[in-house]
Amino acid sequence: SIHYFIGNHDMWMYDYFPKELNIPVYRIPIERNIDSKKFYIAHGDGLGPKDMGYKFIKKIFSNKICKWLFAWLHPDLGTRLAIYLSRKSRVANGLTDEVFLGEKSERLIQYVKDIEKTNHHDYYIFGHRHLPLNMVIDNTNYINLGDWVKNYSYTVWDGEKLELKFFKN
Repeated sequence: SIHYFIGNHDMWMYDYFPKELNIPVYRIPIERNIDSKKFYIAHGDGLGPKDMGYKFIKKIFSNKICKWLFAWLHPDLGTRLAIYLSRKSRVANGLTDEVFLGEKSERLIQYVKDIEKTNHHDYYIFGHRHLPLNMVIDNTNYINLGDWVKNYSYTVWDGEKLELKFFKN
């Protein structure tokens, strides 16, 4: 089945997926027990320490009044504004989404370590970074899905293990 986790490029997604396609949409992390294993699943944006600028912008973008005001913009202006902000973000972040920054600098790894102090999970699955990762961290498994544009990466749970895979044409 398909489950959709809203992230930084689709936070204004409304109810089309759940109503028309019967696909559940999640805006916050979820915990699930599957085949006696405990999973923590989230998009990954805004989690972990620092990145206060993005966390502030995310609060503005998720505000109902801001969404309502944006809906009143002409589509041409709204599209230009979205493209401008997206490009500005890409310039600021460069290629860091595609490079492993080391365990101490990876926000999601720090986030996993913080949760593990009080609440153990067998698997953490995130998708925010455009870097496929499959790591063991402090006796838990951390998977970052990567992307479908350059890496063609995805994850499969076979009932016993979670595996990061790559689609090949």
